[in-house]
Amino acid sequence: MELPRSGTWVHLWRVVGQNSDTSVFDVGSGAELHEILWNLPLFPFTTIAVIPLTEHPSALSANPRARAGAAGAAWGRPRRRRPPGAA
Repeated sequence: MELPRSGTWVHLWRVVGQNSDTSVFDVGSGAELHEILWNLPLFPFTTIAVIPLTEHPSALSANPRARAGAAGAAWGRPRRRRPPGAA
């Protein structure tokens, strides 16, 4: 349980209808990921596909101004519309 607590093993999901899981690791290098995977107890019996990911520029975490709710930010909650004729 050290990897999830340290923030290295970020997500673990079960694939519905399959005997399969999907994980997201946050590592600094391919060598670090290799070390983690090779030390998993079930590694010898596992089929692994590695897909490198990076943050999308439109993600809220990539846009601190929007995350903070700064003026002009179009992120977050929808704007309420006033009914016609309302002041």
